[in-house]
Amino acid sequence: MRKRMRGNAPLSTGKYDDTYEKLSSGDFDPHEEMRKLERLNKNLARQRELAEESTTRTA
Repeated sequence: MRKRMRGNAPLSTGKYDDTYEKLSSGDFDPHEEMRKLERLNKNLARQRELAEESTTRTA
């Protein structure tokens, strides 16, 4: 009989293990990490703008 996993069962998929290991050990390029963060921030800002536009259109 298999035990059923509930909630947030698979806590780690291993997708970011390599990235975490590099950041933890200090083996990373800070400029590259800043570029990644800037890209994420731009994408989040774009998503917020689209969400605001869609709510103003329906109102």
